[in-house]
Amino acid sequence: MKLSALSDAFMEGEQLYSGWCSIGNGQMAEMVARSDFGAVIIDMQHGGIGFEQARQMASAVTMVGKPAILRIPVGDFAMASRALDFGALAIIAPMINGREDAQSLVNAVKFPPIGERSYGPMRACELLGIDNNSADYVRDANMHCLAFAMVETMQALDNLDDILAVDGIDGIFVGPADMSLTLLKGEKVDLDNEAANVIYRDVAARAKAAGKIAGIYSPTAYHAKRFAGYGYRLISVGADSAYLKTGISALWSELSA
Repeated sequence: MKLSALSDAFMEGEQLYSGWCSIGNGQMAEMVARSDFGAVIIDMQHGGIGFEQARQMASAVTMVGKPAILRIPVGDFAMASRALDFGALAIIAPMINGREDAQSLVNAVKFPPIGERSYGPMRACELLGIDNNSADYVRDANMHCLAFAMVETMQALDNLDDILAVDGIDGIFVGPADMSLTLLKGEKVDLDNEAANVIYRDVAARAKAAGKIAGIYSPTAYHAKRFAGYGYRLISVGADSAYLKTGISALWSELSA
């Protein structure tokens, strides 16, 4: 797989549906990667995944030939750099609420002069077939290792244009559950609420106008198709635990018929 595998997909205008892994297991990540999903997101924010598990999962996904995308814990920008070093091709950072947060993300993801990332991508180069002693990785990484800022609060919405304007931010990624929870003043999570859907549409349009990629999490295929219609280009669908439950349920329905 090439360093540019993920960025090339977006450059070609593809709408990328991604799997989602929150179970800390390399074999599970590999199984998701072997499906028809175009990429796999590894969730270190809410999933029970530690550093070593994330490293193994990213390797498994990459060796299958799919891009590994890693969502870091809140504020753990050091993890962003480490994830890129072990082979992830994009970072999703939660709770990016303004320009300063966005710049911290860029500093971790991009090499100078755009950011402040320290050089050490030995495992990434090994997985991607790049000579670690060549200039290829340094030359290309700022373009092809992508930074997604999560937009999930009213503060982030108020500062969205400032976030999108930060050099090195490649896209935004909407957390629709937190966004709807905020809009409904903590009453419930409701992705079908019309006020929330107005916001989802507006965020996608503003990202497109800024020349950035719009991404979003979707719990179901039904919601994924809706978000695709809004203009989102990176759409994660469901999660590994749901894939397991759905498979078991389908099997049991056949057994009990």
